Amino acid sequence: MNSSVGAKFVMAISGILMLVWLFLHMAGNLQMFLGADTFNAYAYFLKHDVMFGKLIWLMRGGLLLIIGLHIWSAVRLTALNSAARPVGYVANQHHSASSYASRTMIWSGAIVLAFLIYHLLHFTIGFIQPDHFLLKTAAGHHDAYRMALLGFQHPIVTGFYVFAQVLLAMHLSHGVSSFFQTMGWNNGKYQALWKQAGPVISVVLFLGFLSVPIGVLLGIIK
Repeated sequence: MNSSVGAKFVMAISGILMLVWLFLHMAGNLQMFLGADTFNAYAYFLKHDVMFGKLIWLMRGGLLLIIGLHIWSAVRLTALNSAARPVGYVANQHHSASSYASRTMIWSGAIVLAFLIYHLLHFTIGFIQPDHFLLKTAAGHHDAYRMALLGFQHPIVTGFYVFAQVLLAMHLSHGVSSFFQTMGWNNGKYQALWKQAGPVISVVLFLGFLSVPIGVLLGIIK
């Protein structure tokens, strides 16, 4: 794609698909508050149910493809913007007018990607804290509840998750609002609403994802 239009469209669509996945993932995580039996049943369903057991890896592959497209579009747009950006006063004026979140999108996105890899190594593959990954329930199933509980009892692990969620919230705050702009929906009487959509959605996800590790540290989840 020679212009930025196509790359912006790819970034917008891939971004909104990842946003849907984030809400679904958050809803699953919040089941930690319902107790070990409920959360472990949910984890077992994802891995072994007739439908999800077959589709979970296809869904993960699709997610990796979406992430890859999002990264490609970000790199492409950065290259195009760098080539087209004027120098001197105009560049400095643009820099001061843009928000901090928008100016650090590429870096926050890179760190969030690193967090995603860490998250997969921790809870999906079991490379990090492998002794927790081997925990079993009385029925002999994977004890995802205790694994998460023990993992988030470690302050360094929780601290890294908090840091990643702050960056994710920054990324989404600008990214969601940019989606409406790219799709041409940020005009008319709903313009103010769409402008606030990014910050509101980012705060909801930030609080939702952080509620589990913070709940563990405070002893609410135990």
